[in-house]
Amino acid sequence: MTKADKPKRRPSKKTEALEIRLSPEEKSAFLDACGKMGRSASAVIRDAMRAYANFGPMARLPGSPIMIISAFAGAALGAFALIQITHAADAPPQERLYGMDEFAALDGDFDRRLTLDEFRQAEGSARDILRRSHDGRQFSAGRTGMVMGILIAHDLDPTRFLRQPETVSTSCWSGVNGYFAEFQARRFQHWDQDGDGVVSPQEFSALKLAEIRMQFDARDRNGDGMISEPDDGLPVQQPSREALTTVLGPAQPSAWSPTTCDAEQALPQLSTPPEPDSEAFEDMVIQAQQGEYLVWDFNRDGIITFEEYLAHRS
Repeated sequence: MTKADKPKRRPSKKTEALEIRLSPEEKSAFLDACGKMGRSASAVIRDAMRAYANFGPMARLPGSPIMIISAFAGAALGAFALIQITHAADAPPQERLYGMDEFAALDGDFDRRLTLDEFRQAEGSARDILRRSHDGRQFSAGRTGMVMGILIAHDLDPTRFLRQPETVSTSCWSGVNGYFAEFQARRFQHWDQDGDGVVSPQEFSALKLAEIRMQFDARDRNGDGMISEPDDGLPVQQPSREALTTVLGPAQPSAWSPTTCDAEQALPQLSTPPEPDSEAFEDMVIQAQQGEYLVWDFNRDGIITFEEYLAHRS
């Protein structure tokens, strides 16, 4: 019998115990986090050990630099996620870290110091965002919605820019991208609370929490502190100016150039989105909310609390 004919060795069915020392507080926080995720502590630890065992040797291989860089990128993303999961489970919301997966995706060199150049490079121009969204390569509802909102605010048809970008003139695209670049700079300045030119995870997290709170309050139509069936028949709660200022900042980009997209503003609309106060818009929101119950209602009691919403949005 050749080596090729020999049956493959089956993995051993035996298991062994590994003693791990940690403080009572760390243990309690870890078990609480595992419970909220619906997983056993043993399963989470085994996954972490397998990931480390597979990643460690890979970092020392003389193989493809792209593969190694990708592995380190994944490890950095995992580290940010680990910070969130293992943070004290009983800590108040303002003391936890939120949006760290998004922060890590923007922080190009993973040094936990987000610069404006890194932010712009990761997010791209307005046209980049719409192109990725249309092609299905990278869809972000928040970023796509932000660009489309800018277009709508300036009497431009977002469907045309999304689906038929070749029908938009170069000068108009230049104007849109320039306006969006300034909008990015204002957003970055708002994130940079201490004005040192760098956004820290804590600064990013604080505004991410405010954004999640604003979104929850908009869905909590009757203002009872939860999303439930009674909210379905009530009008959509538009964010207050104070809430919008907290999340987006008070400063807005400079005035839109009046002549940049004159030709595009005169073109026929390819589609007409429903008005925020129309029945069609209300129906869209209700359908989306019904889908949220299935995903966000952890204990299936028909009520989505802020903690449940926070767990999915962070």
